[in-house]
Amino acid sequence: RGRLGRHAAHHQRARQSRAAGLPLRRPLYVELPGEEQAYNRPGQAFIGESLLEVSSGTAAWLPEGRWFDLSSGAEARGPAELPAAKRVRLFARGGAPLALRASAKTPEALALRVYPGPDGVTSWAKLDEKGLPAAELSCLSQGERTRVMVEPLAGQAPRPRPFVVELGGPRAERAVLDGKDVAVAYDAKAGLSRVRVPARGRWTLYFWQ
Repeated sequence: RGRLGRHAAHHQRARQSRAAGLPLRRPLYVELPGEEQAYNRPGQAFIGESLLEVSSGTAAWLPEGRWFDLSSGAEARGPAELPAAKRVRLFARGGAPLALRASAKTPEALALRVYPGPDGVTSWAKLDEKGLPAAELSCLSQGERTRVMVEPLAGQAPRPRPFVVELGGPRAERAVLDGKDVAVAYDAKAGLSRVRVPARGRWTLYFWQ
């Protein structure tokens, strides 16, 4: 499951990098030219704009903002330095929606993952995997509430499809899908709250943490 998620995330960042004319994996100073620390971290690299890779045995320096370890779900607030670990680590920037992937338990559904980000800032991602309905995913953090939305792209008709939405950070105490309360499952090991969204072309989901 973890390998599948990382593969899909790399795939989405690859598309974004091609569109921007930048390499997929790039040194920190490419994204953060004004940060002195960015020039002294050869064991770290950005994958796209929102994933930070840290080599095994390397202390992690996290830029300003909220960052989440994809393996454990642990949150850290940057700027900060974390001790070295005996594994390669991937950190996701808070507020940036991650790549979609097939759900392990329900392969017909798309799993979307988001992490709480800066308050009041909306982030978007285009869902345009080959053979799947094109749509736009957005994430907005508002205090203890996080809004996740999926809408068809402009000029396109909605194409219903089921989803599994994963929210990192503290356990979600409540979720409301299109105005109705829905069940929330919690994976303590991964630090993820999950909600299943029935097949539909557009929807709005709120989490309270």
